[in-house]
Amino acid sequence: MTPATQQKIELMQIRTVNDLNAEIARVKARTIMQQEVLKLKLKELPKEVAKAAAVAIIPGFLAARISRKGFGVASGLFGWLFRKGEKKSEAKEKMLKHAKQVGIFTGLGFMFNQLRKKFLS
Repeated sequence: MTPATQQKIELMQIRTVNDLNAEIARVKARTIMQQEVLKLKLKELPKEVAKAAAVAIIPGFLAARISRKGFGVASGLFGWLFRKGEKKSEAKEKMLKHAKQVGIFTGLGFMFNQLRKKFLS
């Protein structure tokens, strides 16, 4: 039965003013209960927004950092392979620095995904 049909059946049971008053009281009580539920959900809204923002923003930020640093590793590698002398050691340092940062951001991404699975899902 749909809610509209249920409501018709309930309203068909109203035969007197007392029945009408009782139905009005039931509707008011149901409305007050729904308002309380909405108030509780409204209090939880900022927490849910923070969760959604974290899930949407942090992975993108980490992915951008990883790709940027990965490009730094690649350019450092090419510089190390094709340069000579003192510039070769600079390229090697640059490559190692970027590789270390890629590892850090990859680890942060992994930890975030684990926390998201445990707490946010």
